[in-house]
Amino acid sequence: MILIYSPSLSNRFRYIIQFIFEDVAPQDYDFCSDIQDFTNYIGPKINYSNARITSEELFINSSELLKSEGVSEIEVPVLKVGNEIRLFPMEESDLKFDVFAAIFYLISRYEEYLPFEKDKHRRFEANQSFAYRNFFLERPVVDEWIVLLKAELSSKFPELKWDLQKFRFTPTLDIDQAFKIKGKSIFRIGKQILTSLLAFKILKVITILKVYLGIEKDPFDQFDNIEALHRKYNFIAIYFFLFSNKFNRFDINISTKNKEFRKRIKQVSKTALVGIHPSYHSRYDYRIIDEEINTLSNVLNIPINSSRQHYLKLRFPNTYKSLISIGIANEYTMGYASMPGFRASTTHSFRFYDIKHEQVSFLRIHPFCVMDATFITYLKYTEEQAFDSIKVLMYNVKKVDGHFISLWHNESFSEQTPWVGWSGLYEKMLKLASKED
Repeated sequence: MILIYSPSLSNRFRYIIQFIFEDVAPQDYDFCSDIQDFTNYIGPKINYSNARITSEELFINSSELLKSEGVSEIEVPVLKVGNEIRLFPMEESDLKFDVFAAIFYLISRYEEYLPFEKDKHRRFEANQSFAYRNFFLERPVVDEWIVLLKAELSSKFPELKWDLQKFRFTPTLDIDQAFKIKGKSIFRIGKQILTSLLAFKILKVITILKVYLGIEKDPFDQFDNIEALHRKYNFIAIYFFLFSNKFNRFDINISTKNKEFRKRIKQVSKTALVGIHPSYHSRYDYRIIDEEINTLSNVLNIPINSSRQHYLKLRFPNTYKSLISIGIANEYTMGYASMPGFRASTTHSFRFYDIKHEQVSFLRIHPFCVMDATFITYLKYTEEQAFDSIKVLMYNVKKVDGHFISLWHNESFSEQTPWVGWSGLYEKMLKLASKED
């Protein structure tokens, strides 16, 4: 057992220790705030204070962040040595930085509680983040630091045994539109036809009519093909369905009463997990999400406790607190729309810590690191450039035996504009994830 000493056993400190030694690198541990008890203990021990106590300890010189409460503008000192990066550097410390404060600052998303310039969807975007500005957005530095911490502990205390960590991959899909044409109202089909006619796209009009009449398969109905890939590479996916009957420019799925739509959801649930993709307009009233969850739950006859925000709309701490109030237990929005990378600088799931109230919740946050739409909509990449980016991310995750979560859409398999030539990228990613390095 590791005995961990600190004169200030704050909620923040306990939260980070729990994350490290329960969620990421399981190890028995206990807290101690008595110097004499710490001194007398024979075995692995960590001293988190401002002065070394014994010669037989891992000493981490503590900064002020984990002793503080609330949110304020703070300076986060950074030390870069070669390829290594350290937040809250401390010269008189075995690791040369306050690893616990550094991890808390990043996974709590401290910076997102502070004022920032919102994008057109009122989101905190990647280019404003501390990780982007310090050139480590594509690296899970929190996981790298935990690997370093384990190595230091093992060096000082060889009797420590660690569970074998293995790389994991979880594909997730957001279903904004289950079908492009099938199941939509006459009015919406008519609008598609009129738009195509005005653009002199006669072949597109013919395709719309063929799909609507059931002669051809809907181009977005790619569920069988996607699940065949998952079976081929032995992965179980999570699908987040937009399931709302209120339509606007951002919520464009078909009616939740449509039989074909419901049939597809039931079919998917036989081989994959299903969560809710809360509609864009639900940001105004989270009771709407509760209604959408209940409707989807009634279709599948199972509880729905996982979600990902439509358009990745996330505001600290309001979004998470609202989801907690309606019983969501697993949340998958932690990532950026505009850039690939690690928004919380970790690949591992972690519980939401509400800084405003200094409380740990039951809500578990699952960060993703790459989204198909990022490459086309924001970065204007080619398919080859996108795969190169995925390879870098995959290498960085495998290096720390982390958890790679991807975000894809059924539309990107369709070979429809703008996805012409992109349908093979997904299998390349699955194949890369399945390789034993």
